[in-house]
Amino acid sequence: MQRPGIRPAVERDLDIAQRIARRLEEGTAWGRSIGVRTLADGLAAAIREELDYRIEADNLRTVAAGDGHASAIHVPAIHPDLCTERVLVMERLHGTPVNAAQVRLVDRGLDRPALARRLLGYLLRQMLLDGVFHADPHAGNVFVLDDGRIGLLDFGSVGRVDAGIGALVAASPVALTVLTMIVGVYLMWLGGKALAHPATHSAGPAASTHGSWRTLAQGVAVSGLNPKGLLIFVAMLPHFTDPHADWPVAGQIGVLGLVCMLSCAAVYLLVG
Repeated sequence: MQRPGIRPAVERDLDIAQRIARRLEEGTAWGRSIGVRTLADGLAAAIREELDYRIEADNLRTVAAGDGHASAIHVPAIHPDLCTERVLVMERLHGTPVNAAQVRLVDRGLDRPALARRLLGYLLRQMLLDGVFHADPHAGNVFVLDDGRIGLLDFGSVGRVDAGIGALVAASPVALTVLTMIVGVYLMWLGGKALAHPATHSAGPAASTHGSWRTLAQGVAVSGLNPKGLLIFVAMLPHFTDPHADWPVAGQIGVLGLVCMLSCAAVYLLVG
């Protein structure tokens, strides 16, 4: 249950934080360079979401829907009919926070490395396959339950990989394998070409425009076909796209992809 009067207090604190951020961005170079005002706005939006317990209830239902594979990790059941903006009703977890469970782990002979691997595997599966993951798994939110399983609490903050990295990995493993092989063959060809015709430097005029464009094209090809780079790019999309913006997400993704590839190509061009 939400503490009475907490929302006005939070709004006052957020207003102070956003005013300070605005001053820092307007008056300092480092504030402008890191976009401190955008950071403060993002923090404010996240905290306001956490004040609405209906959002946490929805997060719990979403996470639980993808948890059929996670019998060793327990997410509390939610009672949606009893939840409101200020009241969250869910299953009680019987256990101990992991930061205070040392004695319990020893007394019960639980395999701590195995529990850690299960938790890590669960969180990675959420990020890479399910697309919705617990964004605040600190020690107070991770419980060692009485039955030996791991329990998770506090789903007020979750991350979403909206661009579908899960679908990309889970639905197209063959395509990624083929893409990896293509990249490998291409890199082997580039390596063989470098060995057969080593680069030489002369004191003559700068390289021709034709040579520069060829190097640029090679950089675009290497970076554009790199599956790891593609996955990283897709994973970053939710942080740099806004579905509520005036222009479509497809256009935003296209511009991001172009910037990503041109940046990588520029690096190849500069290093030769």
